[in-house]
Amino acid sequence: MTKIRKPKIWKRLCLLAAALSCVSASPAAEQDSLKQAVALFNKGDYAACTALLNRDINGSLKNNAAAHYYLGTALLRLNQNNAAAEHYLSTSKLAPGTVYDDYSRKALKSIMARAGNMPNSLKEQYQALTNPGRTGQTTATNSQSTNSGYRQTEDDDQTLPTAALKDVDSTFISTGRRTADTDRTLVQVMRAIKLVPKNIVDELKAGGISVLVTPTILEAMPGSAMDKPRGYDHGGGYTNCGALFHSPRIFIGERVSYLSSVPYLNRNIASSMLHEMGHAYDSVKGHLSQSGEFDRCYKEDFSHITNTQRTRHSYYTQSDGAGASEIFAQLFSYAIYKSQVKADEDASDLQITFPRCTKYIKDLIKSNR
Repeated sequence: MTKIRKPKIWKRLCLLAAALSCVSASPAAEQDSLKQAVALFNKGDYAACTALLNRDINGSLKNNAAAHYYLGTALLRLNQNNAAAEHYLSTSKLAPGTVYDDYSRKALKSIMARAGNMPNSLKEQYQALTNPGRTGQTTATNSQSTNSGYRQTEDDDQTLPTAALKDVDSTFISTGRRTADTDRTLVQVMRAIKLVPKNIVDELKAGGISVLVTPTILEAMPGSAMDKPRGYDHGGGYTNCGALFHSPRIFIGERVSYLSSVPYLNRNIASSMLHEMGHAYDSVKGHLSQSGEFDRCYKEDFSHITNTQRTRHSYYTQSDGAGASEIFAQLFSYAIYKSQVKADEDASDLQITFPRCTKYIKDLIKSNR
Protein backbone atom coordinates (compact mmCIF):
# COMPACT_ATOMS: atom_id res chain seq x y z
CA MET A 1 0.00 0.00 0.00
CA THR A 2 1.25 3.49 -0.85
CA LYS A 3 1.58 5.31 2.45
CA ILE A 4 0.98 9.03 2.95
CA ARG A 5 3.51 10.50 5.32
CA LYS A 6 1.50 11.38 8.39
CA PRO A 7 2.12 11.01 12.11
CA LYS A 8 1.81 7.39 13.30
CA ILE A 9 -1.18 8.35 15.41
CA TRP A 10 -3.31 8.41 12.23
CA LYS A 11 -3.15 4.64 12.15
CA ARG A 12 -5.34 4.39 15.21
CA LEU A 13 -7.28 7.60 15.58
CA CYS A 14 -10.43 6.26 13.90
CA LEU A 15 -10.78 3.20 16.15
CA LEU A 16 -13.96 3.81 18.14
CA ALA A 17 -15.09 2.04 21.26
CA ALA A 18 -18.02 -0.34 20.88
CA ALA A 19 -19.53 1.18 24.01
CA LEU A 20 -18.67 3.59 26.77
CA SER A 21 -19.59 1.81 29.95
CA CYS A 22 -18.94 4.82 32.13
CA VAL A 23 -20.94 7.31 30.04
CA SER A 24 -24.69 7.54 30.49
CA ALA A 25 -26.96 6.72 27.57
CA SER A 26 -27.80 9.76 25.47
CA PRO A 27 -31.25 10.99 24.49
CA ALA A 28 -32.48 10.10 21.01
CA ALA A 29 -32.02 13.61 19.62
CA GLU A 30 -28.45 13.69 20.87
CA GLN A 31 -27.73 10.35 19.23
CA ASP A 32 -29.26 11.51 15.94
CA SER A 33 -27.01 14.56 15.91
CA LEU A 34 -23.94 12.44 16.64
CA LYS A 35 -24.84 9.86 14.00
CA GLN A 36 -25.18 12.59 11.38
CA ALA A 37 -21.77 13.92 12.33
CA VAL A 38 -20.20 10.46 12.20
CA ALA A 39 -21.71 9.86 8.76
CA LEU A 40 -20.11 13.09 7.54
CA PHE A 41 -16.81 12.09 9.13
CA ASN A 42 -16.89 8.69 7.42
CA LYS A 43 -17.47 10.40 4.08
CA GLY A 44 -14.40 12.53 4.66
CA ASP A 45 -16.40 15.75 4.97
CA TYR A 46 -14.55 16.95 8.04
CA ALA A 47 -15.62 20.58 7.65
CA ALA A 48 -19.32 19.66 7.72
CA CYS A 49 -18.74 17.22 10.58
CA THR A 50 -16.98 19.96 12.54
CA ALA A 51 -19.73 22.48 11.85
CA LEU A 52 -22.44 20.09 13.04
CA LEU A 53 -20.64 19.08 16.22
CA ASN A 54 -19.63 22.65 17.03
CA ARG A 55 -23.32 23.55 16.90
CA ASP A 56 -24.23 21.08 19.66
CA ILE A 57 -21.00 20.55 21.59
CA ASN A 58 -21.88 23.23 24.14
CA GLY A 59 -25.48 22.08 24.36
CA SER A 60 -26.90 18.57 24.08
CA LEU A 61 -23.50 16.99 23.33
CA LYS A 62 -21.54 18.86 25.98
CA ASN A 63 -20.96 15.76 28.10
CA ASN A 64 -20.78 13.24 25.27
CA ALA A 65 -17.24 11.81 25.05
CA ALA A 66 -17.81 10.35 21.59
CA ALA A 67 -18.84 13.74 20.23
CA HIS A 68 -15.72 15.42 21.62
CA TYR A 69 -13.56 12.59 20.25
CA TYR A 70 -15.01 12.87 16.73
CA LEU A 71 -14.79 16.65 16.81
CA GLY A 72 -11.18 16.49 17.93
CA THR A 73 -10.28 14.02 15.17
CA ALA A 74 -12.13 16.02 12.50
CA LEU A 75 -10.35 19.19 13.61
CA LEU A 76 -7.04 17.36 13.50
CA ARG A 77 -7.78 16.35 9.91
CA LEU A 78 -8.31 20.04 9.19
CA ASN A 79 -4.93 20.84 10.79
CA GLN A 80 -6.55 22.75 13.66
CA ASN A 81 -4.28 21.22 16.29
CA ASN A 82 -5.04 23.51 19.22
CA ALA A 83 -8.80 23.12 18.87
CA ALA A 84 -8.38 19.36 18.44
CA ALA A 85 -6.34 19.18 21.64
CA GLU A 86 -9.11 20.92 23.58
CA HIS A 87 -11.64 18.27 22.62
CA TYR A 88 -9.26 15.35 23.18
CA LEU A 89 -8.69 16.72 26.69
CA SER A 90 -12.47 16.89 27.18
CA THR A 91 -12.82 13.30 25.95
CA SER A 92 -10.33 11.98 28.48
CA LYS A 93 -11.97 13.92 31.31
CA LEU A 94 -15.45 12.67 30.38
CA ALA A 95 -14.53 9.02 29.78
CA PRO A 96 -11.46 8.06 31.84
CA GLY A 97 -10.35 4.46 31.47
CA THR A 98 -12.07 3.86 28.12
CA VAL A 99 -10.62 3.39 24.66
CA TYR A 100 -11.78 6.93 23.85
CA ASP A 101 -9.49 8.09 26.65
CA ASP A 102 -6.69 5.82 25.44
CA TYR A 103 -6.70 7.10 21.88
CA SER A 104 -7.28 10.71 22.90
CA ARG A 105 -4.12 10.49 24.99
CA LYS A 106 -2.20 9.06 22.03
CA ALA A 107 -3.46 11.88 19.82
CA LEU A 108 -2.55 14.48 22.44
CA LYS A 109 0.96 13.05 22.78
CA SER A 110 1.44 13.36 19.03
CA ILE A 111 0.03 16.91 18.94
CA MET A 112 2.19 18.06 21.86
CA ALA A 113 5.31 16.64 20.22
CA ARG A 114 4.63 18.74 17.12
CA ALA A 115 3.07 21.81 18.72
CA GLY A 116 4.84 25.06 18.00
CA ASN A 117 2.34 27.58 19.32
CA MET A 118 0.31 25.56 21.81
CA PRO A 119 -1.22 27.84 24.50
CA ASN A 120 0.22 27.32 27.96
CA SER A 121 -3.26 26.58 29.31
CA LEU A 122 -3.53 23.51 27.07
CA LYS A 123 -0.02 22.39 27.93
CA GLU A 124 -0.86 22.64 31.63
CA GLN A 125 -4.06 20.62 31.18
CA TYR A 126 -2.13 17.97 29.28
CA GLN A 127 0.52 17.82 32.00
CA ALA A 128 -2.18 17.46 34.64
CA LEU A 129 -3.80 14.67 32.64
CA THR A 130 -0.59 12.72 32.22
CA ASN A 131 0.88 13.47 35.65
CA PRO A 132 1.59 10.13 37.33
CA GLY A 133 0.50 11.69 40.59
CA ARG A 134 -3.15 11.16 39.76
CA THR A 135 -5.32 9.29 42.27
CA GLY A 136 -4.75 5.56 42.65
CA GLN A 137 -8.34 4.80 41.70
CA THR A 138 -8.05 6.53 38.31
CA THR A 139 -4.73 4.84 37.56
CA ALA A 140 -6.17 1.42 38.37
CA THR A 141 -9.16 2.06 36.10
CA ASN A 142 -6.94 3.06 33.21
CA SER A 143 -4.75 0.01 33.73
CA GLN A 144 -7.76 -2.27 33.75
CA SER A 145 -9.08 -0.69 30.57
CA THR A 146 -5.75 -1.06 28.80
CA ASN A 147 -5.38 -4.70 29.76
CA SER A 148 -8.90 -5.89 29.11
CA GLY A 149 -10.35 -3.35 26.72
CA TYR A 150 -7.54 -3.08 24.20
CA ARG A 151 -5.11 -5.59 22.81
CA GLN A 152 -2.85 -5.70 19.81
CA THR A 153 -4.81 -5.30 16.60
CA GLU A 154 -4.15 -7.06 13.33
CA ASP A 155 -2.76 -3.84 11.89
CA ASP A 156 -0.04 -4.09 14.55
CA ASP A 157 0.64 -7.82 14.12
CA GLN A 158 4.18 -8.12 12.78
CA THR A 159 3.74 -11.86 12.14
CA LEU A 160 1.40 -11.17 9.23
CA PRO A 161 3.18 -11.08 5.86
CA THR A 162 3.55 -7.76 4.13
CA ALA A 163 1.06 -6.88 1.42
CA ALA A 164 0.41 -3.94 -0.85
CA LEU A 165 -2.31 -2.77 -3.18
CA LYS A 166 -0.27 -4.01 -6.14
CA ASP A 167 -0.79 -7.53 -4.78
CA VAL A 168 -4.57 -7.38 -5.11
CA ASP A 169 -5.87 -9.99 -7.57
CA SER A 170 -8.72 -8.14 -9.28
CA THR A 171 -10.10 -11.40 -10.69
CA PHE A 172 -10.65 -12.64 -7.13
CA ILE A 173 -11.18 -9.45 -5.10
CA SER A 174 -13.44 -6.51 -5.94
CA THR A 175 -14.66 -3.42 -4.09
CA GLY A 176 -18.02 -1.77 -3.65
CA ARG A 177 -18.26 1.93 -2.91
CA ARG A 178 -14.76 3.15 -2.16
CA THR A 179 -14.13 5.03 1.09
CA ALA A 180 -11.14 6.27 3.04
CA ASP A 181 -10.98 2.79 4.62
CA THR A 182 -11.01 0.72 1.41
CA ASP A 183 -7.27 0.55 0.73
CA ARG A 184 -6.50 -0.33 4.34
CA THR A 185 -9.05 -3.14 4.20
CA LEU A 186 -7.71 -4.47 0.89
CA VAL A 187 -4.20 -4.65 2.30
CA GLN A 188 -5.43 -6.61 5.33
CA VAL A 189 -7.39 -8.98 3.09
CA MET A 190 -4.29 -9.61 1.00
CA ARG A 191 -2.17 -10.17 4.10
CA ALA A 192 -4.61 -12.85 5.23
CA ILE A 193 -4.70 -14.57 1.84
CA LYS A 194 -0.89 -14.76 1.81
CA LEU A 195 -1.09 -17.01 4.86
CA VAL A 196 -3.31 -19.55 3.09
CA PRO A 197 -1.75 -22.49 1.19
CA LYS A 198 -1.75 -21.78 -2.54
CA ASN A 199 -3.56 -25.06 -3.25
CA ILE A 200 -6.51 -23.91 -1.15
CA VAL A 201 -6.64 -20.47 -2.74
CA ASP A 202 -6.53 -22.04 -6.20
CA GLU A 203 -9.41 -24.38 -5.29
CA LEU A 204 -11.48 -21.44 -4.06
CA LYS A 205 -10.90 -19.57 -7.31
CA ALA A 206 -11.67 -22.66 -9.38
CA GLY A 207 -14.86 -23.10 -7.37
CA GLY A 208 -16.07 -19.63 -8.36
CA ILE A 209 -15.44 -18.00 -4.98
CA SER A 210 -14.82 -14.23 -4.97
CA VAL A 211 -14.30 -11.52 -2.36
CA LEU A 212 -16.12 -8.19 -2.07
CA VAL A 213 -14.79 -5.41 0.16
CA THR A 214 -17.70 -3.16 1.15
CA PRO A 215 -18.10 -0.18 3.53
CA THR A 216 -20.52 -2.27 5.62
CA ILE A 217 -22.18 -5.64 5.17
CA LEU A 218 -25.61 -4.04 5.04
CA GLU A 219 -24.56 -1.73 2.21
CA ALA A 220 -23.74 -4.79 0.11
CA MET A 221 -26.78 -6.75 1.32
CA PRO A 222 -29.51 -4.20 2.17
CA GLY A 223 -32.16 -6.92 2.09
CA SER A 224 -30.63 -8.38 5.26
CA ALA A 225 -31.47 -5.35 7.39
CA MET A 226 -34.24 -7.18 9.26
CA ASP A 227 -32.52 -10.58 9.34
CA LYS A 228 -30.66 -12.08 12.26
CA PRO A 229 -27.41 -14.00 11.64
CA ARG A 230 -27.41 -17.50 13.01
CA GLY A 231 -26.00 -17.82 16.49
CA TYR A 232 -26.45 -14.14 17.34
CA ASP A 233 -27.91 -14.75 20.77
CA HIS A 234 -27.12 -11.17 21.80
CA GLY A 235 -29.89 -9.95 19.50
CA GLY A 236 -27.70 -8.13 16.98
CA GLY A 237 -28.15 -8.11 13.23
CA TYR A 238 -26.07 -7.78 10.09
CA THR A 239 -25.08 -4.25 11.05
CA ASN A 240 -22.99 -5.98 13.77
CA CYS A 241 -21.47 -8.39 11.27
CA GLY A 242 -17.97 -7.61 9.99
CA ALA A 243 -17.77 -10.40 7.42
CA LEU A 244 -19.80 -13.27 5.99
CA PHE A 245 -19.81 -15.96 3.34
CA HIS A 246 -22.86 -16.07 1.09
CA SER A 247 -21.96 -18.50 -1.67
CA PRO A 248 -20.18 -17.83 -3.91
CA ARG A 249 -18.96 -14.58 -2.34
CA ILE A 250 -17.04 -13.59 0.76
CA PHE A 251 -18.10 -10.16 2.06
CA ILE A 252 -15.66 -8.13 4.15
CA GLY A 253 -16.94 -4.99 5.87
CA GLU A 254 -14.63 -2.02 6.34
CA ARG A 255 -16.66 -0.95 9.35
CA VAL A 256 -18.85 -2.70 11.88
CA SER A 257 -21.21 -1.65 14.67
CA TYR A 258 -21.83 -3.03 18.12
CA LEU A 259 -25.55 -3.23 18.79
CA SER A 260 -26.77 0.33 18.12
CA SER A 261 -23.40 2.10 18.14
CA VAL A 262 -22.06 4.09 15.22
CA PRO A 263 -19.87 2.09 12.77
CA TYR A 264 -16.21 1.91 13.72
CA LEU A 265 -13.20 0.43 11.94
CA ASN A 266 -13.22 -3.34 11.55
CA ARG A 267 -10.08 -4.31 13.44
CA ASN A 268 -10.39 -8.05 12.74
CA ILE A 269 -10.18 -8.16 8.97
CA ALA A 270 -7.45 -10.80 8.66
CA SER A 271 -9.03 -13.27 11.09
CA SER A 272 -12.50 -12.62 9.65
CA MET A 273 -11.21 -13.17 6.12
CA LEU A 274 -9.67 -16.49 7.12
CA HIS A 275 -12.85 -17.59 8.92
CA GLU A 276 -14.96 -16.86 5.85
CA MET A 277 -12.40 -18.59 3.62
CA GLY A 278 -12.92 -21.60 5.87
CA HIS A 279 -16.64 -21.50 5.11
CA ALA A 280 -15.91 -21.08 1.40
CA TYR A 281 -13.47 -23.99 1.34
CA ASP A 282 -15.98 -26.13 3.24
CA SER A 283 -18.52 -25.28 0.53
CA VAL A 284 -16.38 -25.93 -2.55
CA LYS A 285 -15.23 -29.28 -1.10
CA GLY A 286 -18.80 -30.49 -0.82
CA HIS A 287 -19.51 -29.38 2.76
CA LEU A 288 -16.81 -31.27 4.63
CA SER A 289 -18.22 -30.06 7.94
CA GLN A 290 -21.48 -31.95 7.45
CA SER A 291 -20.29 -35.43 6.52
CA GLY A 292 -17.49 -37.96 6.60
CA GLU A 293 -14.52 -37.72 8.92
CA PHE A 294 -15.12 -34.19 10.19
CA ASP A 295 -18.74 -34.98 11.03
CA ARG A 296 -17.53 -37.98 13.04
CA CYS A 297 -14.93 -35.85 14.83
CA TYR A 298 -17.47 -33.15 15.66
CA LYS A 299 -20.00 -35.59 17.07
CA GLU A 300 -17.34 -37.34 19.13
CA ASP A 301 -16.04 -34.05 20.56
CA PHE A 302 -19.58 -32.85 21.19
CA SER A 303 -20.40 -35.99 23.18
CA HIS A 304 -17.59 -35.23 25.64
CA ILE A 305 -18.14 -31.52 26.32
CA THR A 306 -19.59 -30.29 29.60
CA ASN A 307 -22.64 -28.07 29.99
CA THR A 308 -20.32 -25.22 30.92
CA GLN A 309 -18.31 -25.67 27.71
CA ARG A 310 -21.50 -25.96 25.70
CA THR A 311 -22.72 -22.66 27.08
CA ARG A 312 -19.35 -20.93 26.70
CA HIS A 313 -19.04 -22.05 23.09
CA SER A 314 -22.72 -21.81 22.16
CA TYR A 315 -21.85 -20.37 18.75
CA TYR A 316 -20.12 -23.66 17.91
CA THR A 317 -22.72 -25.97 19.42
CA GLN A 318 -25.71 -24.75 17.43
CA SER A 319 -28.03 -27.38 16.04
CA ASP A 320 -28.85 -28.40 12.45
CA GLY A 321 -25.23 -28.41 11.30
CA ALA A 322 -24.63 -24.71 12.07
CA GLY A 323 -22.27 -25.46 14.96
CA ALA A 324 -20.19 -27.87 12.91
CA SER A 325 -19.98 -25.35 10.08
CA GLU A 326 -18.82 -22.56 12.41
CA ILE A 327 -16.24 -24.67 14.25
CA PHE A 328 -14.82 -25.82 10.89
CA ALA A 329 -14.37 -22.21 9.76
CA GLN A 330 -12.97 -20.97 13.07
CA LEU A 331 -10.47 -23.80 13.45
CA PHE A 332 -9.48 -23.23 9.81
CA SER A 333 -8.65 -19.64 10.76
CA TYR A 334 -6.73 -20.69 13.88
CA ALA A 335 -4.71 -23.33 12.00
CA ILE A 336 -3.52 -20.75 9.46
CA TYR A 337 -3.23 -17.59 11.52
CA LYS A 338 -1.33 -19.03 14.48
CA SER A 339 -0.57 -15.70 16.18
CA GLN A 340 -4.32 -15.15 16.42
CA VAL A 341 -4.49 -18.07 18.85
CA LYS A 342 -2.14 -16.23 21.22
CA ALA A 343 -4.28 -13.08 21.09
CA ASP A 344 -7.68 -14.80 21.32
CA GLU A 345 -8.48 -15.75 24.89
CA ASP A 346 -11.05 -18.34 23.78
CA ALA A 347 -8.88 -20.01 21.13
CA SER A 348 -6.99 -22.44 23.35
CA ASP A 349 -10.13 -23.43 25.22
CA LEU A 350 -12.00 -23.97 21.95
CA GLN A 351 -9.24 -26.23 20.66
CA ILE A 352 -9.21 -28.17 23.92
CA THR A 353 -12.99 -28.53 23.77
CA PHE A 354 -12.86 -29.83 20.18
CA PRO A 355 -9.54 -31.76 20.02
CA ARG A 356 -10.52 -34.15 17.23
CA CYS A 357 -11.87 -31.37 15.04
CA THR A 358 -8.72 -29.35 15.72
CA LYS A 359 -6.47 -32.22 14.60
CA TYR A 360 -8.60 -32.79 11.49
CA ILE A 361 -8.27 -29.16 10.40
CA LYS A 362 -4.55 -28.98 11.17
CA ASP A 363 -3.98 -32.13 9.10
CA LEU A 364 -6.11 -30.71 6.31
CA ILE A 365 -4.07 -27.50 6.16
CA LYS A 366 -0.79 -29.41 6.40
CA SER A 367 -1.76 -31.66 3.50
CA ASN A 368 -2.21 -28.60 1.29
CA ARG A 369 1.11 -26.96 2.15
